[in-house]
Amino acid sequence: GGDQSAKVLLQIEVSALKDVPFIALAQEVTPIVATAKLLQREKVEPLTVVETQRTHTVYSLVADGIGVSLVEPLTALAYPQEKVVIRPFLPAVEITYDVILSPARPHTAVTDTVLKVAQALCVEFAREINQRLRS
Repeated sequence: GGDQSAKVLLQIEVSALKDVPFIALAQEVTPIVATAKLLQREKVEPLTVVETQRTHTVYSLVADGIGVSLVEPLTALAYPQEKVVIRPFLPAVEITYDVILSPARPHTAVTDTVLKVAQALCVEFAREINQRLRS
């Protein structure tokens, strides 16, 4: 037998996805549209084995070893590192999170507090994700 050790990629470049079992998010899910355009532009076709609209479904399938995916990283924190490994993707695809407020309801101090807590949580999650990327 030869060397059968697995190659560990510290970052994933778009070319590494060619012919890899891939779990796709439906293209109407943002920022998946930008990712799909990037794959098209680079002429990289992953081997799509499943397509879903839910990020949690993607993570569960990845945790079960069905394939790899490109998704937002916040949800990864809900899965053990032994089951889901996250890596930076190059070129980077910007991910934004939106807050939707009803124009029919008044903007209150409670709304401001909820928004501040959500921002603080995003900062903390980003810190946790960066720690996980280094491990």
